[in-house]
This record gives sequence, structure tokens and C-alpha cells, in this order.
Amino acid sequence: MQQPSVQEAAPEAGAYRWVALAACTLLIGAVSVVWHSFSVFLVALTEAFPWSRAEAALGFSIFVICSGLTGPNAGMLIRRFGAGRVVLAGGLVLAGGLAATSRVSALWQFYLCFGLIAGVGFSLSGWIPVVTVLQTWFRRRLGTATGIASAGVGVGIMVLVPTIQALILEAGWRTAYLAMAAGALVVTIAAALVLREGPLARAPVTGVAAVEDDPYLIDRKWAERPWSLHLALRTGRYWLLLVGFFLASFTSQQLLAHHVAYLRSAGVAALTAAGIVGVVGIASIPAKITWGIASDRIGRELTYTIGASLVAASVAVLWLVPVLGPGWLPYLYAVLIGAGYASSATLPPIVAADLFRGPAYAAIFGGIALASNSGSGVGAWLAGLIFDHTGSYHLAFVIAATGVAVSAACVWLAAPRRVRRVTGRQPAARALGEAARSPAGR
Repeated sequence: MQQPSVQEAAPEAGAYRWVALAACTLLIGAVSVVWHSFSVFLVALTEAFPWSRAEAALGFSIFVICSGLTGPNAGMLIRRFGAGRVVLAGGLVLAGGLAATSRVSALWQFYLCFGLIAGVGFSLSGWIPVVTVLQTWFRRRLGTATGIASAGVGVGIMVLVPTIQALILEAGWRTAYLAMAAGALVVTIAAALVLREGPLARAPVTGVAAVEDDPYLIDRKWAERPWSLHLALRTGRYWLLLVGFFLASFTSQQLLAHHVAYLRSAGVAALTAAGIVGVVGIASIPAKITWGIASDRIGRELTYTIGASLVAASVAVLWLVPVLGPGWLPYLYAVLIGAGYASSATLPPIVAADLFRGPAYAAIFGGIALASNSGSGVGAWLAGLIFDHTGSYHLAFVIAATGVAVSAACVWLAAPRRVRRVTGRQPAARALGEAARSPAGR
């Protein structure tokens, strides 16, 4: 039986793609709160136990690194068993880890329950299944679809992080972890029931047939390769993405994991600081959608660089808070970091799909997720270590600003624009595709 061409599958195959997108948005919004609520738990844990900020932040670092280490395997499991089953398994593990975290009484127990168990469950039920499903439903507007799904993270931050802070103040951090466990379980079960791969999972996405059907393709030789994780690791482009997205997360998590503690030490009240985290979520919602649409219009590299510039600006504003006094500066910081870090959440899976589209995409992106999560873990831990030794985050801020600049340079050097044009360049792309399919073009 002849496989459907990419062109036949590309018209996004009916209304169910919107069901898949809605499920992905709900899933990532609910699950990501486990990650982004740590900044409010950090204060509660260091008040409840004789742990330093570096010791407590190391638990978060273990969480994100274990999540990253699970990434390539999560991709392989999705390819074998399907996204729905993997999300269900991940939800069970995540809920179990969070419930166990609510009972910890020693630091090693926190590392085990939150760091290891919840970290593995987060990877199996979070971003990797979402981006894997989306790239099988959307081709022309993958950036837009990914931006919409990623905006779910912002909704989760906006609504749930302040709620969790209020719950911590009212009922304690143990009850808050139990509530997160219940929420994660309900949402992952619901999402698992409707998530499935789209028609592009069955269409040829590598090789000559796919190349001839892709009107946006520029580098035919690159796209014809039968991409696998092993083959991607042998390319300079993949290593540039690993380094670039490592540094992006390294930078953002130095800020996101510690900004509540930093703002509290600058005189901001607990609920106000949590509300500022909510502003981060609010700012990230339109930003993630905007970055996705913009990347389809003006290109991945330029879009990513604009977002990185906003992160650098947020570092400067946060540094000024204790100098000039809280006032409105924390809210400006929240808008800048919310909009800026959103680009590093939205763009990596899109860039990876531009460069390494194929049946092994989930495993290839899993490797990128490992690098990204490792950056998050190192960044969160290093900022805490710097504070414990110097009593200040100033050195961490300098390192963060440098890291985000190098990250943007890596994306430019990886140059996804030289493999596929974005839809904003559609007329030229269509002409190229027609030329490739004509007898002269062959």
C-alpha cells in the first residue's frame, strides 16, 4: 500500500487536531506547575528544615536532571507504545512521587521522592509527549501550535502557583504537595484518554519522497538523511542545540527557582512575591503564542534572539530591586522574564523539528530535553551555592546574562533557516518546491 505523501497529510487532517492541541495545552499547563511552583516551596522547605538554599535547590536540580535523563527513553517509549500510554504511566509515577514528597522528614528523602521519582514521572507526562504529538498533527503551523500549547504553562503559573502559595500559608507545604499529586493524577488520566499521534506520523518524513513533497525545504541532502539520535549526535548542529538550550535553561532557572527567595529578602511579602510569580505566568501566555506565530513568520533565530534579549533585560531589572526599592520593579521583572523565557520554552522543539524531522524525532528531542533540564538543574543549584557562599545573587546574575547571550549565538550557528524556510517566506518556498518536483529540478 502506498504511503500518503506529506502534502496529503499536511492539511492537518480534520478537527481532531484541535482536540489533540487542547489536550496537550491542558496537560502541560497542569504538569508544569510541579516545576514552576518550586520557588515558593523553596522558602517553605528552608523554613521547615535546617537546609541551606543550595541543599534544598539541589533537590530541584535532581528533579530536572532525572527528568532530562528520562527524556531520550521517553521518546523511545512513545514511539513503541504511543503517547497516551506513556502519559498515563508518567502521571502515575509523578503523582506517587509528589504524594511521597509530602511525607519526607530528611533531605535524602526529598531528593529521592521529589528529585528522582517525581522527576521521572514529569518527563514521561510532560513536554516530550506534547511536542511529539503536535509535530504529527501540524506541519505548516507547527510553531503556532507549539506556542499555543506552551501557553498552557503560563496559565498554570498564573492560576496555580499563587494558589499553592496560599495553600502553603493556610494548610502547610505537605498539604500543598498532596493537592498537586491529586491534580496531576486527574489531568494525566484525562489527557491520556484522548492523546494520539496524527497522520504525519504515518507519512514519509525523511527520504526522497518527503523531500520532494516539502515546499519549504532548502537543504535537500540534509533532509534526506534517516535521522536517529545516534546520527544527530554526530553533527555539529545538534551539539550547538545541546549547548544553546542548556545555557537557556541554565539562565532562566537561576532566576525562576530563586526569584521568590530573592524578592522576599528585598522586602517583598510572601503572597506578593507569589503574585509576582503569577505575573510571570500571565506575561508568558501571550508571549508563547506570539513567539510561535513569529517564528513561523520571521524565522526561528530572530524570534529566539528577541526573547533572549528580554531575559537579559530582566536580569538587570531584578538586580536593581534592592538598590531602588521594590515598588513597581518586581512587576517589570516579571513581565520581562515571563515574556523572555517563553521563547526558550517554545522554540527548542520547533527548531529540532526543522532540523531533525523523522520517526526518531521524540528520541532526538529527548536528548535536547536532557541538555535543557541539565542546564536547569545546574543553574538552580549554582545560584543557591553562590548565595550560600557570598550572601548575594549578584555573581549568579552576571553568569546568567552571559549564558543567555551565548545561547542565542548557538541557535544562529545551528541555522535552521538553512534547512527549511518558515511559512512567512511561503512564496519563495513554494517556488522552490515546485522547481524540485519538475523534471528540470530533478
